[in-house]
Amino acid sequence: MNEDRRIMKSYEQLLDMLYAQFGETCNITLYSISNGKGKIVGTRGNMLAEQIGDPMPDYILKEYPEAKRTPQKAFGFINRQVPGFLLRTSLKFITGENDELIGCLSISHNLMQIKMIMSFLEEFYRSDSYLKENEPAADPTAITSVQDFVSRTIDTFMNERLGGSDFARLPRIEKLKLIEELERKGIFQVKGSVEIIAKKVNLTKFSIYNYLDEIRTGDEK
Repeated sequence: MNEDRRIMKSYEQLLDMLYAQFGETCNITLYSISNGKGKIVGTRGNMLAEQIGDPMPDYILKEYPEAKRTPQKAFGFINRQVPGFLLRTSLKFITGENDELIGCLSISHNLMQIKMIMSFLEEFYRSDSYLKENEPAADPTAITSVQDFVSRTIDTFMNERLGGSDFARLPRIEKLKLIEELERKGIFQVKGSVEIIAKKVNLTKFSIYNYLDEIRTGDEK
């Protein structure tokens, strides 16, 4: 038991560092878990108005079985479980000396705030007042917009996952896995991303929307 407390204390000491790193667009929360129930024992950030002693949300324990098999499944997923928020959440489940679950460290970013910042920066960059008449010729490899960044990200992702394979010829289950991974990365939160992906994989945007609906419906079950 003393060892379990020491482990939890070591995670509690990380809260200030993580909050200093990620800032006010996120909440960092440490939960203590016992007998299938959890409560907040440490929190940083005001986005979710969490307090010490508040109960742990039910969805966190539901993530544990899958995260135990594949830890990466709990990293950077799109989280719609908190009313009024669209979050990108990572969960680090903590086990004690007997390999039993004793806690969870949660980091959640508010994607809506990030989207607003990205939209502002994109519009600011494109404004006539920002562009200069005598500006040097643009570097053709430079990233000049959010959509350009998404396009490059998708190219890199598809090259890593597919190599020379054709996405359109993959079995349906493999297509769903790839689209689900892009969904978990938050790519589909950026305006125009569905059209960009559809063009790159030689499918209609309606096909991509159908895959997304199937994935999101499955996540809600």
